Amino acid sequence: MTSKENTIYLIDGSSYIYRAYHAVRHLSTTQGLPTNATFGFTNMLLKLLTDRKPERMAMVFDAKGPTFRHEIYEAYKANRPPMPEDLAVQIPYIKQVVAGMNIASLELAGETSCLKSLSPVTMTTWKPFFSASRARVPIISSAS
Repeated sequence: MTSKENTIYLIDGSSYIYRAYHAVRHLSTTQGLPTNATFGFTNMLLKLLTDRKPERMAMVFDAKGPTFRHEIYEAYKANRPPMPEDLAVQIPYIKQVVAGMNIASLELAGETSCLKSLSPVTMTTWKPFFSASRARVPIISSAS
C-alpha cells in the first residue's frame, strides 16, 4: 500500500463537474444564478478531503476547444451536445472553490482531463527518491 506521504491525488475536475451537475438539480441563488454543480462539486471535494485526507493533490480540468482526440478522430464528440448554459456559468465559481481551498489546478489547451490515459512521471534531483520509488512510477532526474 502506498503511504500518504508518497501519494498525490490527481482529480479529473471536469468529470467531477458533470457528475455534480447531474446529481444535484434545480438549485440556484435568489437572483437565479445556478449553483447546483458548484454545490455538488464542493460537497464531493469536501468528502474526498475528509475521507482521504490527501496531503498532495491537483485538480485537472478540460480546456475549452478541440483536443488531440479530434486530430485522431474528426468526429470525436460530434454527437455530444454542447455544455448546458446553466452549467457553463458555474465553471468560474467552481474554479474559485478549488483556488480557495489552495488546490493546484491544471488545464492545458489541446488536452483533456481524462486521467485514465495518463502515465505519471516524477522529475527530481532528490537522490533518496530514486531508491524509494519501487519502479511503479518512472523517475527522471531533473538534473540531467
